[in-house]
Amino acid sequence: ALRLAGNRGYGESMASGTHVSSELAAYVLDEILPQYSAQLVELVSEVAFLGICTAELANALLDRSDSALLIEQLRTDEFPLVREKDGALTYHPLMRRVLEHLAARREPERHTARVIRAAELLELEGEFSRSLMILANHPDRELLVDFIVRFGIRQAFLGNAHLVRSHLDSFSSRQVQQYSDLQFVYMMLDVVEGNFSSLPEWVRRLHGLKPGPSLSGDLGSESPVEVVAVMLGLS
Repeated sequence: ALRLAGNRGYGESMASGTHVSSELAAYVLDEILPQYSAQLVELVSEVAFLGICTAELANALLDRSDSALLIEQLRTDEFPLVREKDGALTYHPLMRRVLEHLAARREPERHTARVIRAAELLELEGEFSRSLMILANHPDRELLVDFIVRFGIRQAFLGNAHLVRSHLDSFSSRQVQQYSDLQFVYMMLDVVEGNFSSLPEWVRRLHGLKPGPSLSGDLGSESPVEVVAVMLGLS
């Protein structure tokens, strides 16, 4: 449990932007976590950012196979504000915030990698909205940008254009200009939704725009707008 200590900057804001008091974080770290096995502490801490986590998802994220047994253990070994319900971990929002905060401080890069992986797995399971919410709670906005660009267009074709657009609209105009790939997603949403009258304006506005990091791997140096324009006979 002491491995979770990291740097004791407890009073800082956690990933979701909610302040975690230093006293509460210290109490959980020093008084609560040492009462449980290292395996159970790792499980409840590393997947806390999910709020609700099944054994299957925990196994995939933590590269383990005993999550179901550990979750079952919570029926007899009570963990404050963390419960087993229908075979899954469920967190009180307060404990979720504290445990997420501690895990993120201990190994920031590893925690971020797990957030991304969880979002990808949930998207595959048809929980695209939950994927977006998890990434929206992370302080690095580029994670959400990359995810929307990689999966947003496919999800739009699957009938979730409204979800993609709602999260796109959470970005300011300045941010949309900053992340050029988001402009391409906006244009593709218009395509999916049949708003073809807007396409000439998109092509005019974004002509020559080079793909950002999320698209450059697929398109190389070609402008994504030019590619679509040729496909639709607009250029």
